[in-house]
Amino acid sequence: TALLRQLPRFARAGLTEGSFGGSAIAAKLTDLEFIKRGRLHPYNVLVAQMTYASGKSLKGSSEWTPSRKIIEALEDTFELSFQAIEPAGKNTGVFLDVSGSMGWSNIANSPITPRVGSAAMAMATVRSEPNVVVGAFTGGAYHGRMYGTQHQPISLLDIGKRHSLSQVMTAVDGLPMGPTDCALPMVWA
Repeated sequence: TALLRQLPRFARAGLTEGSFGGSAIAAKLTDLEFIKRGRLHPYNVLVAQMTYASGKSLKGSSEWTPSRKIIEALEDTFELSFQAIEPAGKNTGVFLDVSGSMGWSNIANSPITPRVGSAAMAMATVRSEPNVVVGAFTGGAYHGRMYGTQHQPISLLDIGKRHSLSQVMTAVDGLPMGPTDCALPMVWA
């Protein structure tokens, strides 16, 4: 995690460019044993990837020129980090809130919206657990008025172990938006 946090500083110092610096950092980032020992979680890697690729810090005025080699390495690190998750070995249900508010703000001063974060967590669960159902609550009650007559209150998503984040986001973005009714997954189950 220290390497992920220091990538902007390395870029400002010019250490992510060139054959030595950029290659050495990219090799370390894509080393599966390094990822496992560092217990790099896909969410933390995604935050680092999006922050680094943006070329500017979310807090402050720090800017840098992102290296394509490091961006590609971080994309690979994100994919490899799923292998570092220890499965619970349980049947699992993951149900996402797909209401409009999930795209309005970012999570804890990161470049990640709740919509992207929940999709990444769904991916982590699908890739690590043996039996997962992924769905979204897309209807239900809101201010005493029932929704869901035009569409199902729960929409199941067919997310597989090989789906990319962009494919999962396309599936999530294609769902009808309904009110946030967190009871629907329990009622459905």
